Parts: sequence; structure tokens; C-alpha cells
Amino acid sequence: MLEILKIRKYYENQLLLDDISFTLGADETVCLLGPSGGGKSTLLRIIAGLEESESGQVLWDGQDVTAEPAHLRNFGLMFQDYALFPHLNVSDNVAFGLRMQRLPDDDIRRRVAETLALVNMSAFAKRRVTDLSGGEQQRVALARALVPHPRLLMLDEPLGALDRALRAQLSEDLRAVLQQMDIPVIYVTHDQEEAFAFGDRLFVLHDGRIIQSGSPSQVYNHPDSLWLATFFGHKNRLQGTVESVDPLRVRTDDGLIACGPQPREFNIGQKVTLVLPSDTASLSEQVEGALKARVTDSRFQGMGHLVDFQLTDGTELTFFFKDAQKPGSLVFLALEAQSMLCFPALGTA
Repeated sequence: MLEILKIRKYYENQLLLDDISFTLGADETVCLLGPSGGGKSTLLRIIAGLEESESGQVLWDGQDVTAEPAHLRNFGLMFQDYALFPHLNVSDNVAFGLRMQRLPDDDIRRRVAETLALVNMSAFAKRRVTDLSGGEQQRVALARALVPHPRLLMLDEPLGALDRALRAQLSEDLRAVLQQMDIPVIYVTHDQEEAFAFGDRLFVLHDGRIIQSGSPSQVYNHPDSLWLATFFGHKNRLQGTVESVDPLRVRTDDGLIACGPQPREFNIGQKVTLVLPSDTASLSEQVEGALKARVTDSRFQGMGHLVDFQLTDGTELTFFFKDAQKPGSLVFLALEAQSMLCFPALGTA
């Protein structure tokens, strides 16, 4: 088991990682999720032994490996830019680490062949890496990280250099490979969909700290902060004042909004921000709690339509509907109380 204890790291006199602590189980995949430039890659390099922290510890099965050189930790790291050697072919790139360990040639050939088969690259063994597509290079980099049989695998934005169509295809392939392995994995990404697809648990990193952790569904459906709700794409907002707390009801310029149970307590009269996920609205009759709105745009998006609305006070909202809506039409929107997210308004406690 991996334990990270109170890691702190400065970069150019600025605090980059602040008191980072978490554990990783024997066959668990955790995703470090957060915006680019937030210290995720630096944390991987500290765990791998490629970079030092100002304070904190890295433990493996209770043993402190903080001062242990990278080559003795047996942790595999797949770099974001793949870091393949352009003058070597696929097989020699994968074999490079094993040759540095001075393993017998027969063992090297066997392990390289097994690992290339695992990532479906056997037919490319003698090809130059400069002649490979981005997806093929990604597979070679993964094979090179796996061939030493590491006790921990770390993937730094493994799909980040690929276009969206290729990322979707390779995401499934990578998931299949990881599911065949019986080792813990740390997967770093700034992409929420990747994190939800790969992670047994998520650790959301923001401003140098882990601000929330849990299963993908827990973190997505119950974000702890307005920042995280926005990061997950919940951009519909209404400002209001708490009118009752049991049940929670919020008075807005467009009416009284009922909310389901929240993980935090509110006080009557408190200023709050309501966040409305894009799948929480339906068309309604003119009843209490329904929002009067005008359709401003409707566009096809995959399995349905994204529809833009403007409320009577000018607030703009976007919701997902199965059917298109006619721009210019007046409608009433019923909001699903159980899916409503409520946060203290910015600048308030």
C-alpha cells in the first residue's frame, strides 16, 4: 500500500503542494483531478523519486522510501509527452529499462514480447517510434512503464496529447489493459470524463490542496464548493436568499425555489448561490416554483438538445432536453429539487 503523508512543495517561492496526504490500496486506481498547472505532475515526480519535496513522506507498505533513489522504488511512471527515444525502434524503447538493469537477453526479449502483446503492439516491434501515430506512441510508452513489472504505476495525462476522437477509442483500450493488471495505479488528468471513467476514487487538487475526495459519483453529485461545481461544468446559477431551512427554500428574483437535502447547513436570510445541473429541468405548467423563461436557442447535441433560456430578470440558463425547443417560445421550467446544489454566496460564510 502507498501512503503519502503531508507532502509540501514550493516552486519559485510559491507554495505548489500544501500538506498532500492520501493512501492507495493494493489494486486500486485513484485519479488526481484538477486544472493544468496545479501540481499534479510534480506530485507524481515526488512519489517516483525524481523530485524532492520540502517536507512530507512517501511510504510503501509502511516503509519510508522518501530518500530512496528512483531506480530502487520500482514505481513505473508514464510521462505526459511519452519521452520515447527517437533513435530506437519500438522493441528497443520498451527494453531500455531492462537493459539498464542488466537482465539476461532472453528475459528481456520475453518480457518485451509479453508487454507489447498486452498493449496490442506486437506487430510494430521493429518499427521506428517516429513512424508511429500518437496513439501508437502512447501504447509504446505504456509498455515501457509496464515491462519492469512495477509495484505501482503512475500515468501523467496519458491521453492528453491525443485528439478527442482518438482519446475516446484509446480510453477503452487503456481501461482494458489496466483491468488486467493487479497493481495500484495513480492516474493524473485535468479531464473530468477521464477521471470518472478510470478512477475508483478521485482526489480533486486545487490551489495546492486536495479539496475533496470520494467515488466519482459522490464527488460529481455532491461537490463541496462552488468552484468544484463550476469545474464539473455546472454553470447554471441563480442568486437568492434562504427563506426556510426545513425544507430548504430559496427566494430568487424569479420565484421561490425548493431544494433537496444539502451537505451543509444554512440560516434563514443567508445569501446563497443555487447551481442547477443541466439535466434537472423539465417543461411544466404555470405552478409555484416553476420558472418563466423564453427559449433563445436550441441545438442538437448527441442524444438530445441543449436549450438556452432567458428568465424574466435576464438570467441565462442552459438545460439538456430530449426534444428541440422553438426559439422565442415562452415556457415554464420545473426544477428537480433533489438535484439542486446550494452554496453560500461568494464573499459570505
